[in-house]
Amino acid sequence: MTAVELTQPVVVVGLGNTGVAVAKFLSRHGIAFDCVDSRTNPPAFHEVRALPHLRRIHTGDWEMLSEIDEGTVIVSPGLDPSLPIFARLREAGVEVFGEIELFARVNEKPAIGITGSNGKSTVTDLTAHLARVAGLRAIAAGNIGTPAIELVDRDEIDLIVLELSSFQLETTQSLSLQSATILNICDDHLDRHRTLKAYQDAKRRIFAHAKQAVLPVELENFVDGLPRILFGAGKKADYRLHEGKLWRHEDPLLSIDALKIKGQHNALNALAAIALLETAGIRFDDAMREALVQYRGLRHRFEFVRTVRGIHYINDSKATNEGAALAALASARAQCDDVILIAGGDAKGALLKGLAEAINHSCSGLVIIGRDGEKIARQVRREIPVLRATNMNEAVMSARALAREGSMVLLSPACSSLDMFASYEARGDAFCAAVAQLDGDGDET
Repeated sequence: MTAVELTQPVVVVGLGNTGVAVAKFLSRHGIAFDCVDSRTNPPAFHEVRALPHLRRIHTGDWEMLSEIDEGTVIVSPGLDPSLPIFARLREAGVEVFGEIELFARVNEKPAIGITGSNGKSTVTDLTAHLARVAGLRAIAAGNIGTPAIELVDRDEIDLIVLELSSFQLETTQSLSLQSATILNICDDHLDRHRTLKAYQDAKRRIFAHAKQAVLPVELENFVDGLPRILFGAGKKADYRLHEGKLWRHEDPLLSIDALKIKGQHNALNALAAIALLETAGIRFDDAMREALVQYRGLRHRFEFVRTVRGIHYINDSKATNEGAALAALASARAQCDDVILIAGGDAKGALLKGLAEAINHSCSGLVIIGRDGEKIARQVRREIPVLRATNMNEAVMSARALAREGSMVLLSPACSSLDMFASYEARGDAFCAAVAQLDGDGDET
């Protein structure tokens, strides 16, 4: 590990999972630090207060930050670094960055980086899984769950596979990666980034110190100056989807139908994982092929829940933006001619015009939920029946009323869940619970 060099005073802002991990790292390395959280009683307060080398912990507001005119502020990815308080700190000469930048400054282990609007968690998990099958001690970290800084002090790691969000990347300047990818990009988090260009610029930071770029063919010009490997559909891609198979150059790897993770978007996710691993010197072999075939994916991502009286229920609660919902609808239509969509929530500033167009062509019914459900409903054709629900039980019952035998009921909201639920996981769990309560004579599970 590279020596930790931070200008004092060091202040950790935000005591969520990431902030607590940073505080523990500083404590382990004997670095004096302060903590501040705007919440009066953050969940980890007592745990952090007991850490060695903690000087002060201030809760309830950010008043302590007004006292700082030098040093280092390590800010939670959930906090907008463009807020006036952080702008003032930067103007005063204070370094303001996040946990991933701290990781970048001290990490010496090989790492792969994955970003994109959709599919990040699946590709991160799958890449780490296949690397372990190949014999590497690989760990998935970052936005997927485990803070990257927790891995710096561990010896038993050969490869770190990082899922990186735009929130993490916008305060990152020096992250060195063996290879990096952006899987796709669509309008998302405009409530935070304000413009699509600012969002794209944050994503582009993943390539700043990468040795190689793995890019979808439609984003082949997203970054300059790096060796590139392309994946996608068509002959231009090095790793491609063609005639129902995954290919590496001219070599067929396996049939898409063999995959347990369904949909073209998941076939592309698999190609991205294979390409990323081969940039790390891991050749796709028979053991990895079998592991890929058997891989079932993560929960809440086009997850089959149950078939009840001939109606198939799919939980895609992780679709928190329009692009993810469009991918899910394309996969649904490839499998079923009659799709009932449950959508809505907090659109985070997105207009959702593309979703409305897809509904017009792909759905036989729509159930709307949440704050921006009406934004979707106003844009669909009058011929498409639209029902409104105030909770997930109502949504599932309404969708069943619109469905018939052979239909697919798809929860793919295209919106954040936080206007109604604690998380997208809680939203997906509520959907699964509602489906479990349906009367299902002769159902399949």
